[in-house]
Amino acid sequence: MYCNKCGKKLKENSKFCEECGAAIPNKNKSNVKKTLSNIDKKVEEKLPNNLKKNKNLLYIGVIVVVVIVGLFIFTGNGGSSVFGYSENVKKVRAWQSILLEHEGVTLGETMDYALSNAKWSDTTYEGKKAVMLTGVYKDRNVSMKAIFYPDYDETDEFYAYYEEDGDSRTSADVAFRAAEYASDAAESLGRD
Repeated sequence: MYCNKCGKKLKENSKFCEECGAAIPNKNKSNVKKTLSNIDKKVEEKLPNNLKKNKNLLYIGVIVVVVIVGLFIFTGNGGSSVFGYSENVKKVRAWQSILLEHEGVTLGETMDYALSNAKWSDTTYEGKKAVMLTGVYKDRNVSMKAIFYPDYDETDEFYAYYEEDGDSRTSADVAFRAAEYASDAAESLGRD
């Protein structure tokens, strides 16, 4: 072996050239690097299909989880799941006042039309089973929250609570809002 700098013949296992003092690269280190590189290449040649299958399974798993979470978040809104609304939410959504009935729409259809991000969910209010509706009126950018009793009868009140932008309102206000949007909701559903 000869010095890379001055060309003088080197003694075996020399770390420095006796002529110019240049450091001599360790032959064993470069051999180790070369051997490791060869092993890496051989492993890569043998494993890509297994790695590719595992990566694909991982990607599929992530996609499935995202889809399921998306369905629960975006399908049917809060009180529902991918399987539909609860019975209490269905009762409240199906309710019709005389005005809504005249327009051929339900409370659920009307409020879904009127609100962006309408969210229907089961709750309890004053110790009774109830349904809560939240959202923002599309045309006036006013947030609302309404609570309804699904098991009302002629002696009970259907509307339990209503507020707009955090201010408590009367039950007549939510009935008025529903009636206000009924005609447009019917038109959007092709029932005009």
